[in-house]
Amino acid sequence: MYDIYDGNIEEVIDKLEIIRNPDNNYHFVWPRHKESINQKKYSIFNDRIDYTLFDIKCFFEGKNCRLSKSYTNPDTFFWLNYFKVRGKYNFNKLVEEMNLSMWCIKKNNNYEIIDLSDLNKVLNYNHRINKLDKKYIENVIQLVGKC
Repeated sequence: MYDIYDGNIEEVIDKLEIIRNPDNNYHFVWPRHKESINQKKYSIFNDRIDYTLFDIKCFFEGKNCRLSKSYTNPDTFFWLNYFKVRGKYNFNKLVEEMNLSMWCIKKNNNYEIIDLSDLNKVLNYNHRINKLDKKYIENVIQLVGKC
């Protein structure tokens, strides 16, 4: 974020305080261990929550995903099993239990992940990974402000 805001540390701090405010009602709680979701989402997805959620959804659906090594780590795998319904992973349960619906839209009773660089789009499997940019950060702040 420092580069995005041209080294203006006050602006970066203001943005982070809004995004990471503990009074917000969503939960980014991942198991803590080596090769965790939290560590890998930074290196693979530029710390973007939209791509991370989409990747988890792909894992739940048995599709190729980039964080599979993190998901199959015994600690994370145990945690992810909490989100099973009748023996199958259920992305809706993850979204609802962790109060992450602000990052999604519901279509045909299933959550689709909003592209946080363009709030008019949802992510799909062929989506190109973009870096953090001002539009992404402003959209996150806009959605966080609604919770």
